Amino acid sequence: TSLRERGQCQTVPNFPAGSLVPKAIANLKMITVAQETSTAKELARAEKSEELSTVGLFDWAIEELQEAKKTAANSPKINLALAKHYRFKGDNVGALLALAKSYPDYSQMNPEEMGTEEWSIFYPLTNWKEIKYWAKQRNLDVYQVAGLIRQESVFDPRAKSGANAYGLMQLVIPTARMMAKKYGSAATVDGNTLFQPALNIELGTAYMRDQLGKYGRIEYMAVAYNAGPGRVVQWRNSLPFEIDEYVEAIPFRETRGYVQGVIRNAAQYRRLYDENGNFKANVGTRALRGEIDAKPSEQFAAEFPEVILVEKRSE
Repeated sequence: TSLRERGQCQTVPNFPAGSLVPKAIANLKMITVAQETSTAKELARAEKSEELSTVGLFDWAIEELQEAKKTAANSPKINLALAKHYRFKGDNVGALLALAKSYPDYSQMNPEEMGTEEWSIFYPLTNWKEIKYWAKQRNLDVYQVAGLIRQESVFDPRAKSGANAYGLMQLVIPTARMMAKKYGSAATVDGNTLFQPALNIELGTAYMRDQLGKYGRIEYMAVAYNAGPGRVVQWRNSLPFEIDEYVEAIPFRETRGYVQGVIRNAAQYRRLYDENGNFKANVGTRALRGEIDAKPSEQFAAEFPEVILVEKRSE
């Protein structure tokens, strides 16, 4: 479906004069995309950054792009180049944040409305073979596993938290060792081996399976994964029974956002990737970037009234 078809499945009722509801509904249909603001000056810096990265000088390459951003802060071309350099360095979070400056509403966009380069920054996917294998072994939804990994580490195998959680699925050593013992893994489990994606996924999916087996729903599993199993029981006894209301009522802001993020991520991975871990055929087939660049702004605005173009440029 196109942007124009989004949100037009039912008639909007009349609301009292001054009501904020119509405006809120309209805003739900809108997405913001940055207009291209780079000039030859910034693009020359981007070209130089490519040359620097080719010889492994990633920090210098990033400095060139940061200079370009001083006068073209929202430029999709500059921010995509910057995001790719962060990814080369292994900083997937930095990559995502850089590109989000140009596509702040990326999670609301349809698969065909953005190219595969951009989607791979926002929803990276590595180690699909291991994810698929262990999801099948643990009777888990493969896209839910991917969604949890994105929420935990944005697919950074070297991620380590302040609480000493390691790797893709952010496992603490005691839990990982418990899962290894329970599921018969002979692997050595320590802070170094948990950086190995294969072992991390093997033990992380074991913990997912344990919690899903206990509590029966992905939402409860995500609560247990983030806040501990005890919170699931505590909050089931005190919060609303309906699952949507339960999630909204979670008192810990971090955990509430985490649960919502895992569910949202899983849905996005299901929309974007096929069973082989490749982008689906429709992804990027009508990228807004191409539509914006190919048409006069007045024509684009008329054809895509749901898209807000940001044209800000610093001088």
